[in-house]
Amino acid sequence: MPDDPPDRWPLAELVAAQRRRQCLSLAEVARRLRRAAVAEGSHGGATRQWVSELERKGRIPRPDALRWLAVALELPVEEVATAAEQQRATRQHARWLAVAERLGRVLDQAG
Repeated sequence: MPDDPPDRWPLAELVAAQRRRQCLSLAEVARRLRRAAVAEGSHGGATRQWVSELERKGRIPRPDALRWLAVALELPVEEVATAAEQQRATRQHARWLAVAERLGRVLDQAG
């Protein structure tokens, strides 16, 4: 969930850690993403803000952007895809917990 700490977001943590390890700015990662998209014959509209949202807000890009992100960060695409899937699962689990909590409150009020 957007209010969760980033350490609960595997993809966000992977991006941040790899940026630190390589001493890359947000702008440099965005440039690399755009170059990877162009190399595939596509258009990638990555910006510094977009990359920042991956880290701060837990944004999960589309599959093609995940490939470009892997290239930009010099990581195996499988590692990036796995982190994205773990992050999706974590967010889904948090949503289900929130629904269960709300349902429990409704049932308590009704009973």
